[in-house]
Amino acid sequence: MGITSEYVDFCSGTQYEDLPTDVIEYAKRLLLDFIGVALFGTRADSSKSVVAFIKSLNLPGDCTTIGTTLKC
Repeated sequence: MGITSEYVDFCSGTQYEDLPTDVIEYAKRLLLDFIGVALFGTRADSSKSVVAFIKSLNLPGDCTTIGTTLKC
């Protein structure tokens, strides 16, 4: 079995209850950090061009582009 298969088996077989409390708390901090960085990044000039590009694709969908009301 290759390393990718082993990783997939480990991940798919792991339940929330199997995770140590410190791992759960660390993951929560990482998620909050991601949200903060993503929202702050929406203020960058480069983000405006990315959003304009996504709008130009005219993709249907229900996924929100972080920091905008754009759905694609």
